[in-house]
Amino acid sequence: MSKTAFVYFPFSVFPVQSGGQWRCASTMMALIAAGYEITLVTAGGISPEAKRMAASFGIHSWFSTPSLTLLDRAILKMRGYLRCMPKPIAPRNHSKLLKLLKKLGTEHGCFDLVLINYTNNYWVRQYLRGRKYLLETLDLISVSEKMISFGESHISLQGRRIVEYHPEFLRLDFFKNIPVKTTDTEAEECHNYDAVIMIAEKEANALKASAPHLEPVIIPPNAALVERTGSYAGPPVFASGPNIFNAQGLLVFQEKILPAILRMDPDFQLNVTGRLTYEVALHERVSYLGLVPDIFEVYQGSGFAVVPTFGGTGQQLKVVEAMGAGLAVVAFAQRVDTGIIEDGVDGFLAESEQDFAEKTLALWNNIELRQKMGNAAKAKIARHYSQESTNRSFKELISSLS
Repeated sequence: MSKTAFVYFPFSVFPVQSGGQWRCASTMMALIAAGYEITLVTAGGISPEAKRMAASFGIHSWFSTPSLTLLDRAILKMRGYLRCMPKPIAPRNHSKLLKLLKKLGTEHGCFDLVLINYTNNYWVRQYLRGRKYLLETLDLISVSEKMISFGESHISLQGRRIVEYHPEFLRLDFFKNIPVKTTDTEAEECHNYDAVIMIAEKEANALKASAPHLEPVIIPPNAALVERTGSYAGPPVFASGPNIFNAQGLLVFQEKILPAILRMDPDFQLNVTGRLTYEVALHERVSYLGLVPDIFEVYQGSGFAVVPTFGGTGQQLKVVEAMGAGLAVVAFAQRVDTGIIEDGVDGFLAESEQDFAEKTLALWNNIELRQKMGNAAKAKIARHYSQESTNRSFKELISSLS
């Protein structure tokens, strides 16, 4: 008889269109490999395409409820929901979700495993019984919120478009005075789980500093290994995302990196994908492709990837995602965990804007180098950041809790 696992993600996982969604999908694949039958609950709708993709991953029991509206988010943020208040607070428009959780709890009695994504969704735990509880957090909510608030205080918005920003906003040391230290409330919440899973060593150490008796388990991100069918002749790509850190990175690239590149080669061009929560006026040499149905199709036509973001917590999943697709990545050294990119071997780590421009040009001007580094990047993912390694890590963790 299969073991049962309840999994809650506060967003729709399928179809997989981002590194964060891939991480969630890979977590569930690891649980399935460990012998669990999964009951998945997410926010957002379920399209026929999404349902088919979920089934291809082995997810056959999937329930979804309405996503939070902007008004709901504002109210909950004001009430402290997004700041991990110790008193359980459930979204007010989620009566359907609460009824669903109670129904699943009644039907299943006690799940063998309950996995919840992010500390600020702790209220889900109040409605379900599990023999073991796991928390997986891709970054520290309390630290990320401080960074977001600090960033927003340095920009002016007109609707969703950034129309003005303080020059400090584009400095690589912009976040230097915000310590990577979680709040006591978030640390205390982590003690309510049998294990806390994180993806980056820096944040795991920060959590341990606030909760000395806690031993977070680091399970690094993995990436799909994609067979390369396209050439490396295409322009580079920046797989952006819906947060202020990606908008900041795009602005830095356009304002501080791109001018240096264009002085050397005026024909340079960059493609940008993803949903931009904060819109940025784009340079004529930057093309916005939008939220694409399949990022890997874009990777097939790209020569390499650039990741000019330098703020935020957790690990930049887009780095390993691009490497798994056989692309060399240019990224800022301060934002990539040690060991993922070996500078000059399977990608480039930049120490400054000028360094970023020079290393981007090195790949732009040499297709053979793109291919050589891209092959090395994919080989590293196969060795150290594969689904098989994630499966082993989860199996070892679960066995240690028995």
